[in-house]
Amino acid sequence: MRVLAPCSLLALLVLVGCGLAGHDGPSAASGPASPVVVPPVAGTGAFSPSPTSATPVVLGFPVDRISVADVDGDGRGDVVAAYVSPFDARLVWLRATVDGALETSRTIVELGGVGDFDLGDLDGDGFPDVAVMDSVAKEVRVLRNQRDGTFTPTSTVAFADGGGSVRFGRFDDDGHLDFVVAGGNNIWRCVGDGVGGFTPMGSGPHPHPVHGVIAVGDFDGVGEHEVVTATTFGALGSTGYWDLMTLHPGGTTQRSGVASGSWPYSRPRLARLEAGAVLGVVVQGGASGLELWTGYVAGQGHLTHVLRMEPAAIADTAVADLDLDGIDDLVVALTSADVVEVARGDGTGDVGAVAPVAVPSPTAVALGDVDGDGVKDLVVTDVTASVTVRLGVPKP
Repeated sequence: MRVLAPCSLLALLVLVGCGLAGHDGPSAASGPASPVVVPPVAGTGAFSPSPTSATPVVLGFPVDRISVADVDGDGRGDVVAAYVSPFDARLVWLRATVDGALETSRTIVELGGVGDFDLGDLDGDGFPDVAVMDSVAKEVRVLRNQRDGTFTPTSTVAFADGGGSVRFGRFDDDGHLDFVVAGGNNIWRCVGDGVGGFTPMGSGPHPHPVHGVIAVGDFDGVGEHEVVTATTFGALGSTGYWDLMTLHPGGTTQRSGVASGSWPYSRPRLARLEAGAVLGVVVQGGASGLELWTGYVAGQGHLTHVLRMEPAAIADTAVADLDLDGIDDLVVALTSADVVEVARGDGTGDVGAVAPVAVPSPTAVALGDVDGDGVKDLVVTDVTASVTVRLGVPKP
Protein backbone atom coordinates (compact mmCIF):
# COMPACT_ATOMS: atom_id res chain seq x y z
CA MET A 1 0.00 0.00 0.00
CA ARG A 2 1.35 3.39 -0.92
CA VAL A 3 1.86 5.76 2.01
CA LEU A 4 1.29 9.48 1.36
CA ALA A 5 4.13 11.80 2.16
CA PRO A 6 3.37 14.51 4.73
CA CYS A 7 3.12 17.19 2.05
CA SER A 8 0.78 15.05 -0.05
CA LEU A 9 -1.37 14.36 2.97
CA LEU A 10 -1.58 18.10 3.70
CA ALA A 11 -2.58 18.79 0.11
CA LEU A 12 -5.30 16.15 0.32
CA LEU A 13 -6.68 17.70 3.49
CA VAL A 14 -6.76 21.11 1.83
CA LEU A 15 -8.63 19.73 -1.16
CA VAL A 16 -11.16 18.00 1.07
CA GLY A 17 -11.61 21.19 3.07
CA CYS A 18 -12.19 23.18 -0.10
CA GLY A 19 -14.76 20.67 -1.26
CA LEU A 20 -16.64 20.91 2.02
CA ALA A 21 -16.51 24.70 1.94
CA GLY A 22 -18.10 24.71 -1.49
CA HIS A 23 -21.06 22.59 -0.39
CA ASP A 24 -24.40 24.32 -1.05
CA GLY A 25 -25.98 24.45 2.39
CA PRO A 26 -25.94 26.23 5.71
CA SER A 27 -22.43 24.96 6.43
CA ALA A 28 -21.13 26.89 3.42
CA ALA A 29 -21.70 30.24 5.13
CA SER A 30 -18.49 32.07 6.01
CA GLY A 31 -20.01 34.09 8.83
CA PRO A 32 -20.70 33.11 12.45
CA ALA A 33 -22.26 29.71 13.12
CA SER A 34 -25.08 31.30 15.11
CA PRO A 35 -26.23 34.87 15.67
CA VAL A 36 -25.69 36.80 18.90
CA VAL A 37 -28.98 36.89 20.81
CA VAL A 38 -29.62 40.05 22.85
CA PRO A 39 -32.35 39.69 25.52
CA PRO A 40 -35.11 42.31 25.11
CA VAL A 41 -35.10 45.26 27.51
CA ALA A 42 -38.16 47.39 28.33
CA GLY A 43 -38.14 50.93 26.96
CA THR A 44 -40.09 53.98 28.05
CA GLY A 45 -41.61 54.57 24.61
CA ALA A 46 -39.45 57.66 24.19
CA PHE A 47 -36.61 58.09 21.72
CA SER A 48 -33.53 60.29 21.62
CA PRO A 49 -34.28 63.71 20.06
CA SER A 50 -31.13 63.61 17.91
CA PRO A 51 -30.04 60.99 15.36
CA THR A 52 -27.19 58.63 16.24
CA SER A 53 -25.09 60.12 13.46
CA ALA A 54 -24.71 63.74 12.38
CA THR A 55 -24.34 62.50 8.81
CA PRO A 56 -27.27 60.27 7.83
CA VAL A 57 -27.06 57.61 5.15
CA VAL A 58 -28.58 59.04 1.97
CA LEU A 59 -29.86 56.51 -0.56
CA GLY A 60 -30.53 59.16 -3.18
CA PHE A 61 -34.02 58.07 -4.17
CA PRO A 62 -37.37 57.72 -2.39
CA VAL A 63 -37.53 54.66 -0.14
CA ASP A 64 -40.53 52.36 -0.59
CA ARG A 65 -40.12 50.36 2.62
CA ILE A 66 -37.65 49.74 5.44
CA SER A 67 -37.25 46.92 7.95
CA VAL A 68 -34.86 46.13 10.83
CA ALA A 69 -33.16 42.73 11.24
CA ASP A 70 -29.78 41.46 12.39
CA VAL A 71 -28.39 40.50 8.98
CA ASP A 72 -24.85 39.54 10.05
CA GLY A 73 -25.60 38.06 13.48
CA ASP A 74 -23.56 40.53 15.56
CA GLY A 75 -26.45 41.35 17.92
CA ARG A 76 -27.29 44.71 16.32
CA GLY A 77 -30.32 45.26 14.10
CA ASP A 78 -29.38 46.34 10.59
CA VAL A 79 -31.63 48.27 8.20
CA VAL A 80 -32.90 46.74 4.97
CA ALA A 81 -34.44 49.19 2.50
CA ALA A 82 -36.04 49.02 -0.94
CA TYR A 83 -35.87 51.97 -3.26
CA VAL A 84 -36.48 52.73 -6.91
CA SER A 85 -35.45 55.51 -9.31
CA PRO A 86 -36.12 56.06 -13.03
CA PHE A 87 -32.85 54.23 -13.74
CA ASP A 88 -32.31 51.90 -10.83
CA ALA A 89 -34.12 49.73 -8.29
CA ARG A 90 -32.52 47.67 -5.57
CA LEU A 91 -32.72 46.15 -2.14
CA VAL A 92 -29.92 47.37 0.13
CA TRP A 93 -28.42 46.59 3.54
CA LEU A 94 -27.28 49.34 5.93
CA ARG A 95 -25.10 47.62 8.53
CA ALA A 96 -25.46 48.83 12.13
CA THR A 97 -22.21 49.69 13.88
CA VAL A 98 -21.31 50.90 17.36
CA ASP A 99 -23.86 53.16 19.11
CA GLY A 100 -26.52 52.71 16.44
CA ALA A 101 -24.70 54.34 13.54
CA LEU A 102 -25.28 52.98 10.02
CA GLU A 103 -22.73 52.19 7.35
CA THR A 104 -23.13 53.19 3.71
CA SER A 105 -25.56 50.85 1.99
CA ARG A 106 -24.52 47.57 0.40
CA THR A 107 -26.61 46.10 -2.40
CA ILE A 108 -28.42 42.84 -1.66
CA VAL A 109 -29.94 42.51 -5.14
CA GLU A 110 -30.53 44.75 -8.18
CA LEU A 111 -34.05 44.68 -9.60
CA GLY A 112 -36.08 45.94 -12.53
CA GLY A 113 -38.51 47.54 -10.11
CA VAL A 114 -39.25 47.15 -6.41
CA GLY A 115 -42.73 46.19 -5.29
CA ASP A 116 -42.33 44.88 -1.72
CA PHE A 117 -40.07 42.63 0.38
CA ASP A 118 -40.06 40.61 3.58
CA LEU A 119 -37.45 39.02 5.84
CA GLY A 120 -37.65 35.57 7.39
CA ASP A 121 -35.45 32.63 8.42
CA LEU A 122 -36.07 30.09 5.65
CA ASP A 123 -33.50 27.44 6.58
CA GLY A 124 -33.54 27.63 10.38
CA ASP A 125 -29.98 28.92 10.83
CA GLY A 126 -31.08 32.00 12.79
CA PHE A 127 -30.19 34.49 10.05
CA PRO A 128 -32.84 36.45 8.07
CA ASP A 129 -33.33 35.57 4.41
CA VAL A 130 -35.15 37.71 1.82
CA ALA A 131 -38.13 37.53 -0.53
CA VAL A 132 -38.48 40.59 -2.77
CA MET A 133 -41.00 41.42 -5.49
CA ASP A 134 -39.61 42.71 -8.80
CA SER A 135 -42.54 44.74 -10.08
CA VAL A 136 -41.17 45.01 -13.63
CA ALA A 137 -40.23 41.35 -14.09
CA LYS A 138 -43.43 40.33 -12.23
CA GLU A 139 -41.64 37.84 -10.06
CA VAL A 140 -40.60 37.19 -6.47
CA ARG A 141 -36.91 36.50 -5.91
CA VAL A 142 -35.86 34.52 -2.86
CA LEU A 143 -32.29 34.95 -1.56
CA ARG A 144 -30.58 33.07 1.27
CA ASN A 145 -28.38 34.90 3.74
CA GLN A 146 -24.76 33.70 3.61
CA ARG A 147 -23.96 35.35 6.98
CA ASP A 148 -21.18 37.48 5.50
CA GLY A 149 -23.15 40.32 3.92
CA THR A 150 -24.00 38.45 0.73
CA PHE A 151 -27.23 36.77 -0.35
CA THR A 152 -27.46 33.84 -2.77
CA PRO A 153 -30.53 33.42 -5.04
CA THR A 154 -32.36 30.18 -4.30
CA SER A 155 -35.57 30.46 -6.31
CA THR A 156 -37.64 32.78 -8.49
CA VAL A 157 -41.43 32.58 -8.70
CA ALA A 158 -43.25 34.40 -11.53
CA PHE A 159 -46.71 35.95 -11.18
CA ALA A 160 -49.21 37.53 -13.53
CA ASP A 161 -49.47 40.79 -11.57
CA GLY A 162 -46.52 43.08 -10.86
CA GLY A 163 -46.24 45.64 -8.10
CA GLY A 164 -47.85 43.41 -5.50
CA SER A 165 -47.00 42.63 -1.90
CA VAL A 166 -45.12 39.63 -0.48
CA ARG A 167 -45.07 38.32 3.12
CA PHE A 168 -43.69 35.24 4.83
CA GLY A 169 -46.01 33.08 6.92
CA ARG A 170 -46.93 29.53 7.92
CA PHE A 171 -49.99 28.33 6.04
CA ASP A 172 -49.64 24.57 6.61
CA ASP A 173 -48.25 22.22 9.27
CA ASP A 174 -45.01 21.08 7.60
CA GLY A 175 -42.84 23.34 9.78
CA HIS A 176 -41.41 25.31 6.85
CA LEU A 177 -41.84 29.00 6.18
CA ASP A 178 -44.10 29.80 3.21
CA PHE A 179 -44.94 33.12 1.57
CA VAL A 180 -48.01 34.76 0.12
CA VAL A 181 -48.22 37.21 -2.77
CA ALA A 182 -51.13 39.57 -3.33
CA GLY A 183 -51.61 41.72 -6.40
CA GLY A 184 -54.36 42.74 -8.80
CA ASN A 185 -57.36 40.56 -8.04
CA ASN A 186 -55.41 37.49 -6.98
CA ILE A 187 -53.66 36.07 -3.97
CA TRP A 188 -51.13 33.23 -4.17
CA ARG A 189 -49.79 30.81 -1.56
CA CYS A 190 -46.26 29.51 -2.16
CA VAL A 191 -45.07 26.50 -0.17
CA GLY A 192 -41.49 26.49 1.15
CA ASP A 193 -39.25 23.44 1.30
CA GLY A 194 -37.10 24.64 4.22
CA VAL A 195 -33.97 25.36 2.16
CA GLY A 196 -35.10 28.34 0.07
CA GLY A 197 -37.20 26.69 -2.62
CA PHE A 198 -40.87 27.65 -3.13
CA THR A 199 -43.68 26.16 -5.18
CA PRO A 200 -46.82 28.13 -6.12
CA MET A 201 -49.92 26.24 -5.05
CA GLY A 202 -52.41 28.00 -7.27
CA SER A 203 -54.12 31.33 -6.94
CA GLY A 204 -57.37 32.38 -5.44
CA PRO A 205 -59.53 35.21 -6.71
CA HIS A 206 -59.53 38.13 -4.33
CA PRO A 207 -62.84 40.00 -3.93
CA HIS A 208 -61.24 43.42 -4.32
CA PRO A 209 -58.14 44.78 -6.11
CA VAL A 210 -55.04 44.62 -3.90
CA HIS A 211 -52.64 47.50 -4.52
CA GLY A 212 -50.98 48.12 -1.17
CA VAL A 213 -49.13 46.15 1.47
CA ILE A 214 -50.60 43.13 3.23
CA ALA A 215 -50.19 41.83 6.79
CA VAL A 216 -49.70 38.23 7.92
CA GLY A 217 -50.09 36.81 11.43
CA ASP A 218 -51.84 34.30 13.65
CA PHE A 219 -55.01 36.33 14.12
CA ASP A 220 -57.02 33.80 16.12
CA GLY A 221 -54.16 32.10 18.00
CA VAL A 222 -54.67 28.60 16.60
CA GLY A 223 -51.23 28.34 14.96
CA GLU A 224 -52.14 28.98 11.32
CA HIS A 225 -51.40 32.37 9.84
CA GLU A 226 -54.04 34.57 8.26
CA VAL A 227 -53.67 37.32 5.65
CA VAL A 228 -55.09 40.83 5.89
CA THR A 229 -55.42 42.94 2.76
CA ALA A 230 -56.57 46.53 2.36
CA THR A 231 -57.36 48.47 -0.78
CA THR A 232 -59.36 51.20 -2.46
CA PHE A 233 -62.14 50.54 -4.91
CA GLY A 234 -65.20 52.16 -6.44
CA ALA A 235 -65.78 55.53 -8.04
CA LEU A 236 -62.71 57.74 -7.66
CA GLY A 237 -61.33 55.20 -5.19
CA SER A 238 -63.74 56.42 -2.54
CA THR A 239 -64.63 52.99 -1.13
CA GLY A 240 -62.24 51.09 1.08
CA TYR A 241 -62.13 47.39 1.89
CA TRP A 242 -60.07 45.23 4.14
CA ASP A 243 -60.38 41.48 4.21
CA LEU A 244 -59.20 38.71 6.55
CA MET A 245 -58.42 35.50 4.67
CA THR A 246 -57.20 32.02 5.59
CA LEU A 247 -54.90 30.21 3.14
CA HIS A 248 -54.70 26.43 3.39
CA PRO A 249 -53.98 23.47 1.11
CA GLY A 250 -57.61 23.29 0.10
CA GLY A 251 -57.71 26.85 -1.19
CA THR A 252 -58.46 30.36 -0.02
CA THR A 253 -61.23 31.10 2.45
CA GLN A 254 -62.48 34.63 3.05
CA ARG A 255 -63.18 35.01 6.75
CA SER A 256 -64.57 38.51 6.58
CA GLY A 257 -64.86 41.56 4.41
CA VAL A 258 -65.26 45.05 5.82
CA ALA A 259 -66.15 48.02 3.63
CA SER A 260 -66.33 51.76 4.17
CA GLY A 261 -68.18 54.09 1.86
CA SER A 262 -66.51 57.19 3.24
CA TRP A 263 -62.78 56.60 2.75
CA PRO A 264 -60.24 54.12 1.39
CA TYR A 265 -58.35 51.68 3.61
CA SER A 266 -54.61 51.08 3.41
CA ARG A 267 -51.54 49.75 5.27
CA PRO A 268 -53.03 47.10 7.58
CA ARG A 269 -51.04 46.13 10.67
CA LEU A 270 -51.72 43.34 13.15
CA ALA A 271 -51.48 44.49 16.76
CA ARG A 272 -52.39 43.29 20.25
CA LEU A 273 -53.93 46.35 21.92
CA GLU A 274 -56.32 44.61 24.31
CA ALA A 275 -55.05 42.74 27.38
CA GLY A 276 -55.59 38.99 27.06
CA ALA A 277 -56.99 39.28 23.55
CA VAL A 278 -55.85 37.86 20.25
CA LEU A 279 -54.62 40.13 17.47
CA GLY A 280 -56.65 42.99 16.11
CA VAL A 281 -56.35 44.87 12.82
CA VAL A 282 -55.05 48.42 12.85
CA VAL A 283 -55.86 49.90 9.49
CA GLN A 284 -55.39 53.36 8.04
CA GLY A 285 -58.76 54.83 7.09
CA GLY A 286 -58.56 57.72 4.67
CA ALA A 287 -55.47 59.88 4.73
CA SER A 288 -55.29 60.69 8.43
CA GLY A 289 -57.28 58.18 10.51
CA LEU A 290 -56.27 55.00 12.32
CA GLU A 291 -58.93 52.43 13.21
CA LEU A 292 -58.83 49.30 15.38
CA TRP A 293 -61.00 46.35 14.34
CA THR A 294 -61.51 43.47 16.77
CA GLY A 295 -64.35 41.32 18.13
CA TYR A 296 -64.91 38.81 15.37
CA VAL A 297 -68.32 37.18 15.66
CA ALA A 298 -69.51 34.76 12.97
CA GLY A 299 -66.74 36.00 10.68
CA GLN A 300 -67.69 39.65 10.89
CA GLY A 301 -65.39 42.28 12.30
CA HIS A 302 -66.52 45.13 14.50
CA LEU A 303 -65.02 48.59 14.64
CA THR A 304 -63.84 48.98 18.22
CA HIS A 305 -63.21 52.65 17.71
CA VAL A 306 -61.16 55.15 15.81
CA LEU A 307 -57.76 55.20 17.48
CA ARG A 308 -56.64 58.55 16.16
CA MET A 309 -57.59 61.27 13.72
CA GLU A 310 -54.31 62.92 12.85
CA PRO A 311 -53.97 66.59 11.89
CA ALA A 312 -51.78 65.59 8.95
CA ALA A 313 -51.66 62.77 6.42
CA ILE A 314 -50.17 59.48 7.65
CA ALA A 315 -47.15 58.34 5.63
CA ASP A 316 -46.41 55.08 7.45
CA THR A 317 -47.00 53.17 10.69
CA ALA A 318 -45.14 50.57 12.75
CA VAL A 319 -46.23 48.31 15.63
CA ALA A 320 -44.15 46.92 18.52
CA ASP A 321 -44.33 46.32 22.27
CA LEU A 322 -41.87 49.02 23.31
CA ASP A 323 -42.21 48.67 27.10
CA LEU A 324 -42.66 44.85 27.19
CA ASP A 325 -46.00 45.03 28.97
CA GLY A 326 -47.66 42.59 26.56
CA ILE A 327 -49.54 45.37 24.77
CA ASP A 328 -48.41 46.77 21.44
CA ASP A 329 -47.65 50.43 20.84
CA LEU A 330 -47.94 52.44 17.62
CA VAL A 331 -45.50 54.66 15.76
CA VAL A 332 -47.02 57.00 13.16
CA ALA A 333 -45.09 59.08 10.61
CA LEU A 334 -46.72 62.40 9.66
CA THR A 335 -44.84 63.90 6.72
CA SER A 336 -46.36 67.36 6.53
CA ALA A 337 -46.26 67.79 10.33
CA ASP A 338 -42.51 66.98 10.51
CA VAL A 339 -43.09 64.54 13.35
CA VAL A 340 -43.21 60.85 14.26
CA GLU A 341 -45.79 60.18 16.97
CA VAL A 342 -45.45 57.35 19.49
CA ALA A 343 -48.82 56.23 20.89
CA ARG A 344 -48.71 53.79 23.82
CA GLY A 345 -51.25 50.98 23.98
CA ASP A 346 -53.16 51.04 27.28
CA GLY A 347 -54.56 47.48 27.24
CA THR A 348 -58.17 48.50 26.62
CA GLY A 349 -57.87 48.65 22.85
CA ASP A 350 -57.03 52.34 22.90
CA VAL A 351 -53.75 54.24 22.78
CA GLY A 352 -52.66 56.67 25.46
CA ALA A 353 -50.46 59.74 25.58
CA VAL A 354 -48.50 60.54 22.45
CA ALA A 355 -44.76 61.23 22.61
CA PRO A 356 -43.73 63.19 19.49
CA VAL A 357 -40.30 62.87 17.87
CA ALA A 358 -39.33 65.77 15.63
CA VAL A 359 -38.28 64.42 12.22
CA PRO A 360 -38.27 66.59 9.07
CA SER A 361 -40.77 65.17 6.55
CA PRO A 362 -40.73 61.48 7.61
CA THR A 363 -41.86 59.01 4.96
CA ALA A 364 -41.25 55.51 6.41
CA VAL A 365 -40.66 54.09 9.91
CA ALA A 366 -39.46 50.82 11.42
CA LEU A 367 -38.67 49.58 14.93
CA GLY A 368 -35.81 47.34 16.07
CA ASP A 369 -32.76 47.13 18.32
CA VAL A 370 -30.10 48.89 16.23
CA ASP A 371 -27.41 49.42 18.88
CA GLY A 372 -27.66 46.01 20.56
CA ASP A 373 -28.76 47.12 24.04
CA GLY A 374 -32.06 45.22 23.92
CA VAL A 375 -34.28 48.33 23.65
CA LYS A 376 -36.17 48.92 20.41
CA ASP A 377 -34.98 51.95 18.45
CA LEU A 378 -36.70 54.06 15.80
CA VAL A 379 -35.49 54.09 12.18
CA VAL A 380 -36.86 56.84 9.94
CA THR A 381 -36.53 57.82 6.29
CA ASP A 382 -37.51 61.26 4.96
CA VAL A 383 -38.31 62.95 1.67
CA THR A 384 -34.60 63.42 0.95
CA ALA A 385 -34.13 59.61 1.13
CA SER A 386 -32.02 60.00 4.28
CA VAL A 387 -32.05 57.17 6.83
CA THR A 388 -31.56 58.07 10.50
CA VAL A 389 -31.78 56.24 13.84
CA ARG A 390 -33.23 57.53 17.13
CA LEU A 391 -32.26 55.36 20.08
CA GLY A 392 -34.91 54.05 22.44
CA VAL A 393 -34.77 55.19 26.06
CA PRO A 394 -34.66 52.24 28.52
CA LYS A 395 -36.77 52.13 31.63
CA PRO A 396 -34.77 53.07 34.75
